Amino acid sequence: MKYPFDSYETAESFIERIETNSNGHYPFGTSMFWHSGIHVYCESQKEFEPILDGKVVCYRISSDYKNVKIPVHLDKMELQGKWSDYKDFYDERTGKVMAEYKDQTYKISDSFMLLEHSIMINKKSFNFYTLYMNLAPKCDNPNYGDLVKADGLIHGHVINPNEKDFFIDKIGLPAKDKKDIYFDFVLLSDKSIKDFSSSSGQKLFWHISKNATFYQRIEQVQGTSQLITLPRRAYFTEKEYKNGNSVSYEITITSVNVYLPKDATDTNKKLKKISGITFADGNQKIFEPTEDLEFICNKVQSALNKLKESTVDVIEGTGFRYIKLKILPSITFWTKSSLKTKEKNVTDDQTVEKFDSNPYLIKYDMKSDISDEIKKNIKDISEKTYSASNGDSYYKVIFNNELSEDLFITEKDKNECFKYGTDFDNWFYFYPDSDSIYCDKTVLFEDTIKKHDNFVKKNRLIDEIIGVWWPAGKLTWDLLKYVYGKFSSEKNSLEGELTKPEIRKIVCRHPIEWDKNQFSNLDEKSIGSISKERLVNEATAIDLWNGGLDKIFPKKPYFYHPIYFINHMERAGVFEFNPYKGLSYKDLCKKGAKINEVYNRDNPAGNKSTNKCTLPTDWTVVDNPGFTTKPSNIENKFTEGNATGYGKVTGLFNEDYLPVTRFTKNKIEYPYSVYRNYYYHFGVDFSGKKGDPIIALIYGKVVAKCWISSNGRCLLIQGKTSNHLYMLCHLSSYGDKIQVGTEVYPGMVVAKVGTSGGASGSYSETTFKDSAHLHLSIIQSKANVKVADVLTAEKDISIKGGGTEKHRSWISPTYLDPFNYKYTGGWMQNKTDDSEQKRLELEENYRKQLQSKENEGAKK
Repeated sequence: MKYPFDSYETAESFIERIETNSNGHYPFGTSMFWHSGIHVYCESQKEFEPILDGKVVCYRISSDYKNVKIPVHLDKMELQGKWSDYKDFYDERTGKVMAEYKDQTYKISDSFMLLEHSIMINKKSFNFYTLYMNLAPKCDNPNYGDLVKADGLIHGHVINPNEKDFFIDKIGLPAKDKKDIYFDFVLLSDKSIKDFSSSSGQKLFWHISKNATFYQRIEQVQGTSQLITLPRRAYFTEKEYKNGNSVSYEITITSVNVYLPKDATDTNKKLKKISGITFADGNQKIFEPTEDLEFICNKVQSALNKLKESTVDVIEGTGFRYIKLKILPSITFWTKSSLKTKEKNVTDDQTVEKFDSNPYLIKYDMKSDISDEIKKNIKDISEKTYSASNGDSYYKVIFNNELSEDLFITEKDKNECFKYGTDFDNWFYFYPDSDSIYCDKTVLFEDTIKKHDNFVKKNRLIDEIIGVWWPAGKLTWDLLKYVYGKFSSEKNSLEGELTKPEIRKIVCRHPIEWDKNQFSNLDEKSIGSISKERLVNEATAIDLWNGGLDKIFPKKPYFYHPIYFINHMERAGVFEFNPYKGLSYKDLCKKGAKINEVYNRDNPAGNKSTNKCTLPTDWTVVDNPGFTTKPSNIENKFTEGNATGYGKVTGLFNEDYLPVTRFTKNKIEYPYSVYRNYYYHFGVDFSGKKGDPIIALIYGKVVAKCWISSNGRCLLIQGKTSNHLYMLCHLSSYGDKIQVGTEVYPGMVVAKVGTSGGASGSYSETTFKDSAHLHLSIIQSKANVKVADVLTAEKDISIKGGGTEKHRSWISPTYLDPFNYKYTGGWMQNKTDDSEQKRLELEENYRKQLQSKENEGAKK
């Protein structure tokens, strides 16, 4: 999801901005009617992108604004209440139109666009629509594209079957409405998302349980340690404890191999002689233990004494015989690092730092004085595990605002805080259908209304309530101002009750407001003849519903809060999402494995180094890379922020990059220096281990499965909404049922991380040794690059060397930075035009040096 203007950075900031405006809220407007969407206010008429890429199915762009006649006067109650947003036109004392508006008209826009989108929810396709109303007409925006007809008629393949649908990357300008500049944003669907509910998938934070117990971390205790030696073939169990970034291990030794001399047992396999017995092939005598072995020697000696004169199970080997001695009671101690073992036994004598207690023990004390106000500010629970010495796990509470101390809850309480993201009854409130355009469902605000009534009665403002309520309990602007926190400076204000997240979850089913027939049928007794006249005039000018949308939505559509819906779907993992959004390039480099560490850039001997990236590290991720890894190893994945659980970045776009340390040509192995500064990285690398899943962040379709000599097993996927071509390289295997033509959706496993490629052609076998990762390139499809052309170019990379770059130029694929499509530098390719010539010169010089050495050797 994109935001239309730079001032909106997150869904939460977007919601906060729109809900502090005086009108244009979802689901209620400033009048007594439903409001299907939100008003997005703008400082100027600046062109904006759609919040979601989509297919245009219906639109109307007029040449100019519509002039709407307004009544000569409105009474005082209407100016203060329902029509307060029109009071700029009137003298509030007399209710008459002011002199500067003597023509008694104002301008509104009837221009709009309706886009269609499709997401996959529980393996079923869910279509929904985003509607942009109050767009600037042609007179304000002459830059509408060739596809858009600015003739004031409704177009679209549904309205006119001969017209084709199309994707659009710019909606246009927001219109000027009275003194404000804004556009109306509505999200609707012809199906209820409730039908797609499932109690499975990704879990999201729901709310804190009112019975949850909070704990405070008091102190950290660091135990004393000693170095000990574990004998080979000591068998043990290992339990991991996490305390944030600190990890400790509880080691329990259960048995050990004790090697026997030939005369240790008699013919009946009874243990007779225990002197001279060793731990491991005679290397460690238990009767002469060193200090670092003493901790285990006494236990082994005691166990052997108990076995004397007993029949033992002797295991005969080649040149040795031993018994697997069970140690009771078992030996338990703590370490700060996992033991280097195979199948949970020590393969070689190993020295470790031993602690008698958990070295990262943190004490947690219950904290009882947690107010309800503090609980309301809880927005999430950390995924990091903090363990106590008794094995209990604690999780840090994340607040909307910073507190002076950290609070933690237990694992049991944490589990109660989360619900499945696709169990939509938890996330949306579905209210009964309504044929009325009146927002008379005061049941949505029963608690708020009660608070308001009590407040009024308490302050003996009985007379004022007459001006607040309209017949039939309909919500009015006076109450909405109050509920929205318009008087938030007053001591007893409700301070924005309506902006609570619960209100954003409402799903209503009712007619869209601007339908001339709907307003023509209004009861004059409810609103008055003058108000009805103004409404009918405005609805006739806009006439959105009967003008065309009824052909797309023959039944009443469902309406959702646009930003809440999209944000929730992204978090639930069923919508296109970008876990890296907002991270800086500097963070990507820092948090990932060091740039180029697997390529041994500057030291062929094997020392790892960090190379500088040619992109500015203060940039932030703005665009969706489309695909990423889900590493199984904690070292390869992020543990904080939006990117928690996803792969770190080990190679950036345009990084000064070399995928080989040596290459072989004509049986001569050339050093790295021959290829130095050859070309820049034309994609992004994500870390992972061989076999780790590669998941989609977008919708698309598989267009090719192939093998490219330098890139190995590859997958080419055409984006559905971004219209880009994604190339995934070095795969170990494809995902289940992945074939050409397979539809790809967010969260889908499309392939597995591997090391394929780089082992043929001019590249050595060592190039990708132990360097499993996903290389991802994005090619701009607008360059008219055919898939076949891309495959032809890529197949020749490893064979033609520098000549490949000429081949690339001939085909002209446009490589994009996966984190910033609009990066104007493009793929930098070679540093200089003569780099290939320099490489050939270096190659020839190196060949001559070898020849010279061979000649000298022959003379000797």
